[in-house]
Amino acid sequence: MSNDGSIDYLSTPHHQDGLKRERERHKLQDIDEGVRPAFDCFSWENIRDDQGQPSRKLVQGLLLYGDVSLLAAQPNVGKSAFAVDLGLYVSSGEPWHTRQVDQCTVLYVAAESPLSINQRVRAACWNHPIFKDKRTIPFYTTQDDICLMGPGRMSDFKMKIEAWQRSHHDLGLVIVDTLRSACPGIRENDADDVSPIMQGLSVLARSLGIHIMLIHHTTKTGEEYSGSGVIGAIVDTIIFVRNEVEGEHGCIVATVEKQRQLPCGKQEEFYYTIESAETGRGADNFGDIETAAMVKQLSDNEAECIRKASNEDSVINGATLTESLKSTIMNKLVIFLRTKGRKGHLMEDILEFPEQIGLQHLSRNKTYIKSVIKESESKGGVVKITEVDGEKMVILKDMMV
Repeated sequence: MSNDGSIDYLSTPHHQDGLKRERERHKLQDIDEGVRPAFDCFSWENIRDDQGQPSRKLVQGLLLYGDVSLLAAQPNVGKSAFAVDLGLYVSSGEPWHTRQVDQCTVLYVAAESPLSINQRVRAACWNHPIFKDKRTIPFYTTQDDICLMGPGRMSDFKMKIEAWQRSHHDLGLVIVDTLRSACPGIRENDADDVSPIMQGLSVLARSLGIHIMLIHHTTKTGEEYSGSGVIGAIVDTIIFVRNEVEGEHGCIVATVEKQRQLPCGKQEEFYYTIESAETGRGADNFGDIETAAMVKQLSDNEAECIRKASNEDSVINGATLTESLKSTIMNKLVIFLRTKGRKGHLMEDILEFPEQIGLQHLSRNKTYIKSVIKESESKGGVVKITEVDGEKMVILKDMMV
């Protein structure tokens, strides 16, 4: 009771009990008596003593559930091929670039070029050494029109993803290709346009416990993603894709430029090349066999070999067989033979058509190639000559059974 005889409600036992419950509910030990806290908080002790499970990883050391990532590149570099490859490995449970994955259902939202995405998946189904023998994997593409711009559009997308998750309980990865196609009319440089979409996707990923990968374009230089800085600020991971060595049997590198939570860190790189593979549907109305892009992952050593061969192209002048030219010939030969697998390739064919291994400049000096092959074999190098059905075959030693 106060001095004027009225009841002081804040001092009653009932209210004191209520304050105690408030402290427990908000996990606060130092709340001012009679003041309701503004935030649900965790104290130092709560955080220290938390015995919950660690954050779930989708790809070991790279991607987490509940996060949003951005995969950015210039047009026709290979960003969609990278995303398809990642999605196929995740849905099959196979290690991706030597990293473990948490197998889950993958939904690929092909908003930009749906038919080409299905063709690439078919190419992998028919030709990829890992996927061609699998009867089924939980990888799905959708060609449904989506729009994340405008009132209620993000809620509509959220309801679609929630409905999909109810029927596919292990949905873990949603790939949106591309951010621009999913947001027609967006002013990418306007933070007021971009922020609600990025925040909405971030909340969606956290609330459903899935990972959302956004495929996006870069500026003309290829050094930065296109649009407002809000995009990069909100996403948890940023991966830039660029051509390091162009052309067939070239090298594409995907570089991790941002990783908010994992030890992967900035500047980690993944290498791959794009191969043309048949889709299994035969010829079109003009008689051309239908093909699509398929990713072949490269090890660090293979990527270095391609870079070295590319840097040494200038020494291929056919003048004299220098040590530098020998090295160039061997590097290009190794790259070519690795695509031929355990069967190797006809020696006669290699000498007759040096352009197939990028040595067209030696068309008048084919004996150089033969000399390098024989020298490598005699000195116990990486190349060996075998005889099959009376014909000489060139093969890599580490590819032999």
